[in-house]
Amino acid sequence: TTLSNIGLASHCLGNYAEAEKYLLQAIEFQKELQENNPRPYASSLMNLGFLYTDMGDYDKALYYVHTGAEILGKILGEDGHLDYATHLFSLGRINMSKGDYANAALYGEKALAIQQKQSQKHPESVQVLILLGKTHIMTQEYKRAQELLSEAQVMAKQLQGEQHENYAEALSLLGLSYQQTKEYQQAESYYYQYAAPTR
Repeated sequence: TTLSNIGLASHCLGNYAEAEKYLLQAIEFQKELQENNPRPYASSLMNLGFLYTDMGDYDKALYYVHTGAEILGKILGEDGHLDYATHLFSLGRINMSKGDYANAALYGEKALAIQQKQSQKHPESVQVLILLGKTHIMTQEYKRAQELLSEAQVMAKQLQGEQHENYAEALSLLGLSYQQTKEYQQAESYYYQYAAPTR
């Protein structure tokens, strides 16, 4: 709707107060129509959640993204649709930002399972693997982090190339994980690859 579009544009411009106003209006308008067409309502709920994420209000962000994702899951099916997996990943990222690593991992694992069911090598899986690697670093489960991040590194190289930011992030996090386990030669190797000008 026009209200949603204005809200999204305001969000992109960094005008969060205006974005919040228009997205809330869009939600109220679409709520009346959701029985016949629930998808725009779900999208507006999630867009408001993403706005609150950028504003640092993670509790509100989780509420709106989760509510929108639930509606979307009922429309698309929760077991095999990539759009639903993307929104589960978003919930994982918000929980990560909030410092709730257990729920970040939970949503990340759910998203990854759907993506791998659809395709063994889906580009969005790289970001999910990186998210999961981060959660295990934060919970000091370094070996599991290294497994996930190594998988992300290989997949990013194959699907996105060595110049992609996901490949660089996987290398950097691998370096960090090995540094934490005092395997300094391994850490140095990954940091060197991360910094290499030819990458």
